[in-house]
Amino acid sequence: MGLASIKFGAAAGSLASLGLTYQDSCTVSQDDPETTEFYAEEEDDPIEIIQRPGAIRATFQVMDPDATLAAKAGTSEEGILEITPKKGLKLTFNRAKVSYKLDGQYGRGGLFLVNVSAIALKPASGNKITVAAVS
Repeated sequence: MGLASIKFGAAAGSLASLGLTYQDSCTVSQDDPETTEFYAEEEDDPIEIIQRPGAIRATFQVMDPDATLAAKAGTSEEGILEITPKKGLKLTFNRAKVSYKLDGQYGRGGLFLVNVSAIALKPASGNKITVAAVS
C-alpha cells in the first residue's frame, strides 16, 4: 500500500526520517525458528521440542543520502525504528541494532544509496515489536 515514513532515533521523542526510501526496497522478515529436538533411545518420536524464535529484521535503502548519513557507513547504532505504511500495519522496533552500508553507483543511470539493516533486540521492558493499524 506504500510507505509513509521510516523513522529512527535514540528515544521515542527523537525519531526522525533518515531520508527518502528507495522505491520497493523496504522489507520486514523473520528468520525461521531454531528448533532442538530431544529423543529417547526407546522412542522414534521426540520426547521434547524447544524452539527459539527467529530474529526479526528490516532492510531498506535511503536514496541520495546527506553527508551525515553517508558518514555512518560501516557503523551501527541502537535505537527505535518505526516503519509506517500509508495503509496497513505500522511496526515499531522498540529496540533495534541498525547498521549502515554504502551502495553507490556513479554514472548516468546510477544512484547513490545507503543500505540500512535492522535487527529487533530484546528491550528493557515490553515487546520487541509493537504493531498498530494505520488506515
